[in-house]
Amino acid sequence: QRMECCESGNLGKNLYGDHQELTEITIPDGIKRIGESCFENCRNLRRIVIPDSVVGIHKRAFYGCESLEEVRIPDNLQNIAEDVFSGCVSLKQVALPAATRFVSNHAFAGCISLQKVTIENNDIRISQTAFEGCTSLEFENALLLAEHFVKPLNILIHNGANGIEGRLRTFADRRFWFDGVECASIESVLEAFKFRDIYT
Repeated sequence: QRMECCESGNLGKNLYGDHQELTEITIPDGIKRIGESCFENCRNLRRIVIPDSVVGIHKRAFYGCESLEEVRIPDNLQNIAEDVFSGCVSLKQVALPAATRFVSNHAFAGCISLQKVTIENNDIRISQTAFEGCTSLEFENALLLAEHFVKPLNILIHNGANGIEGRLRTFADRRFWFDGVECASIESVLEAFKFRDIYT
């Protein structure tokens, strides 16, 4: 089934929420905003076309769209809202356009099939929880995302979470040189600071 959105201006809050008959949506050019929870829990929605006229997508707009495999973030979207794609377990890749400046809390949380996120803006800021639970992210891609975290050090020393944290957790072997000594991980350095140097 294919449904054409024929609204003008904005798509309202929870407009199509829980509509299980939706499988594909084309939002017409001219729509500027997609309201909060607009397509929340549309579990059979596989594909949605969002035009570049959209400048705002509110939180939880596509929350729980379990079948969503393909989505293109519009070129003019500056902020990825909180929980907007959370729980989209079939989403495999996403590109954040050059205009995007911030990715909010849990924006892509629980997207367990997400393997790759492309970043076009080197100055983008990303919340630490934006990709929580994204356990399929490629390591190099997870590392790139972590470089844009608002508090990057938090992710390097926190071992209790999953997703990017799980991929970069300091228990893993991440060898580097520190003060002329080869170290197995950042955690190994932090642990060493607990003890007095018996050679000095």
